[in-house]
Amino acid sequence: MSSSTALEDEESMEHTLIVVRELSVYKIPPRSTSGGYKRGELLQSDKIWSSRIQVMSCGERCEISLEDPNSGGFVERNEAFDFNVALSDHESALSTLNETSRRLG
Repeated sequence: MSSSTALEDEESMEHTLIVVRELSVYKIPPRSTSGGYKRGELLQSDKIWSSRIQVMSCGERCEISLEDPNSGGFVERNEAFDFNVALSDHESALSTLNETSRRLG
């Protein structure tokens, strides 16, 4: 096996960096000061979602996966579709930026 093939294999392997079994997402109210927030200050009624989160690396790419703990995915199909479209749009923008940089540089 050549060194370039070994490098390509290493870059194509996904590595799980962390798995958090329960992550809570809260609606953050506006603040009148420049100070930060503490977990104890957030109200349970402001909780908008609970999730499992997994962070993985694959070469230069880092992926963050948010999963519904009950179904393993999004509750609403439309939300899952919209999320995937947003990620795809981001990837397209990065690809365009990289292509432009390659042509100019």
